[in-house]
Amino acid sequence: MTASNHFKFLGHAEILSSKAVELGKEHPIVMHAMLALSACHLQGLGCRTQPYRMTETFHCQHAIRGLQKAVVSFNGVEEADSVLTTSMLLNSLVSSSEEYLSYSQDTGELQWGWLRFQIGITDLLMRTKPFHPQSIWLPMFLSSKQPLVIGDPCNELDRQLADFCAIEENSTAEDNPYFDFWKQLGPLVVRIPGPQYLRWYVEAVGGIDIRFINLLEEEDLPALMLFAHWVAMMCCLETWTITRRLSKICLKICEILRPRLKMSDLYLLHNPAKTVGFALHA
Repeated sequence: MTASNHFKFLGHAEILSSKAVELGKEHPIVMHAMLALSACHLQGLGCRTQPYRMTETFHCQHAIRGLQKAVVSFNGVEEADSVLTTSMLLNSLVSSSEEYLSYSQDTGELQWGWLRFQIGITDLLMRTKPFHPQSIWLPMFLSSKQPLVIGDPCNELDRQLADFCAIEENSTAEDNPYFDFWKQLGPLVVRIPGPQYLRWYVEAVGGIDIRFINLLEEEDLPALMLFAHWVAMMCCLETWTITRRLSKICLKICEILRPRLKMSDLYLLHNPAKTVGFALHA
């Protein structure tokens, strides 16, 4: 099943291709989301675009409408699983589909609607938590509690980014809007990117909230800098499904930041710029 490719690098493709398919037989929203993502994937493989785009749109609309009704309440683990599975599939679709633009074609400004959609699953995870011990996704929940496999640090970017974001030793998420995301990125940016860190890259998005997205929309320098580093790490994983989208976003952020950064801070943009081939000193 093509949709399972979106989960294989996280180690959970077998859940999607077996248990989730069985779930989809009883819950149409799951099957609609699977078919929408599969149609999107086929377009990415170079299949004739128009028929599959129509298929993607049709099933996506049905999945979203069904999900809006299903999230009102959960009457058991199966319904909770259907909501979670549909949400995860739609998140992958939004990340991958060209229909969800990363920037305005008219103004060239970055668009963050796709990211707002991504963080919505955090609330669902909290609401469905009582059902997690019996969930088909229990292996994923358990793996998320495993500690980061740490290699040797190769730089001091965690501290340098903290200084750039005015994060101090006693800072909290309440007094610093960058703190949560920086805390997630800190152990990752000091190490050479690699597929062994993919799960932690994905989970780092959990450090982003609406307040942070508002700052991104305002082209706030610290918010853009942190996000550029997350994007750069994801772009190093060429097999990940949203690499093309993220490369464009990283290039655009570099274009925004370069003229606005002090020369003394320009070095902070080195890794993101190098990852996408942006000339910092052109």
